[in-house]
Amino acid sequence: MKVSLALLLVLTLLERCSGAAGWVLTQPQLQAYAGDSVLLQCRFQDSLAMGWTVVKVDWLRVPGAGEQ
Repeated sequence: MKVSLALLLVLTLLERCSGAAGWVLTQPQLQAYAGDSVLLQCRFQDSLAMGWTVVKVDWLRVPGAGEQ
C-alpha cells in the first residue's frame, strides 16, 4: 500500500511556530511504501543568517484506526 504524506502544511506551520521569518521549500507530496526509508528534501531560508539551512526531518508512519 502506498502512503502519501502531505508535508507542505506541516512545515509551514513549523516555520511559523518557530518565529522564523523565512521560506520553507519542500516537495509538497512524498510517496513511499510502509516501512521504507526516504529522503525528505527540505530547505529553510533563515532571514537572520541570510542563507539556506538544510534540516533533516525524521518521521514514522503509524497506522490509524481501521488500517493495517
